[in-house]
Amino acid sequence: RQPNAGFEGLGVTPDQKTLFTMNQRPLIQDSAVVNGRFAGTLNRLLKMEIESEKTAEYVYPLESPDSVVSELLMLDSHRALVLERDSLSGPLARQKGLYLIDCRDASDVSDVKSLPSTASELPVGIRPVTKRLFIDLLDPHLGIANDRTPAKFEGLTFGPDLPDGRKTLVISVDNDFRRDNPTVFYCLAVTPEEFR
Repeated sequence: RQPNAGFEGLGVTPDQKTLFTMNQRPLIQDSAVVNGRFAGTLNRLLKMEIESEKTAEYVYPLESPDSVVSELLMLDSHRALVLERDSLSGPLARQKGLYLIDCRDASDVSDVKSLPSTASELPVGIRPVTKRLFIDLLDPHLGIANDRTPAKFEGLTFGPDLPDGRKTLVISVDNDFRRDNPTVFYCLAVTPEEFR
């Protein structure tokens, strides 16, 4: 793994049978060296069946070489919400998003020693997870994008269901133990249909 870019997202399926995790950034062998630093957009999603410890790995394409994965929230045995972001704050922030992914038809790349650094170079036959933007946290309608937009959206979980049937998503921010940087929680309501 790259320095300070190990396992960052961790999710367990609702039936408690399968664990998924992902590094913050692509592995060294899946990256190119650009201007003296590792750069890549193909991260690996690790799946482990808890009882048997059987594993599989799937390709997760990042939005850009500057993106990192902060958290996973499993919806079922093959779908998850992924919290992916840049590391910029305030008006400089460009990408803070929740992505809905599905690994059901993705290729197991456990035996692939090295992935290319970009999705366009993936060998024929290797299928990454499917991925779509679920919530853009910088959408002006949410009121999060402003001069105080946090850099590090890091935590993601479900809160209580609402009386009208909607689910709550709770997103937390990492303050890096700085007293002048508050810990913030955002709570969003989503309808079950949005997960389809």
